[in-house]
Amino acid sequence: MSDAPIVTEIEPADASQQQLQAHCLATLKELTRHGYAADRRSAEMPGALLLRHPAAPDLVLREDGTLGLPPGQPLKAYSPSLAVNKPSWRRALFIVLLLAAYTFVTLAVMSTIISS
Repeated sequence: MSDAPIVTEIEPADASQQQLQAHCLATLKELTRHGYAADRRSAEMPGALLLRHPAAPDLVLREDGTLGLPPGQPLKAYSPSLAVNKPSWRRALFIVLLLAAYTFVTLAVMSTIISS
């Protein structure tokens, strides 16, 4: 047995394959930035990566860089905690009216105390 290291030759990928890999990685990076996460447990589609999101539909990223919906995907339940809660103008008006009433009552009580 010799102690010589085993050297293997790595075949370089052609330019179109490298562009495709770069496109897939850019797509994956953009989707993860928007809250998608790869599901490592799902092996239902070979050559594709299943991306899950808590509120948006799940997506499948294929080897050729295309996105699609997984077959037989159930509808996601609407989560009100994920919705943006905009302040209502009615609520703001109610708060302003409460502050005005509090100020008026306070001034009325103070003037009654002072005039006594």
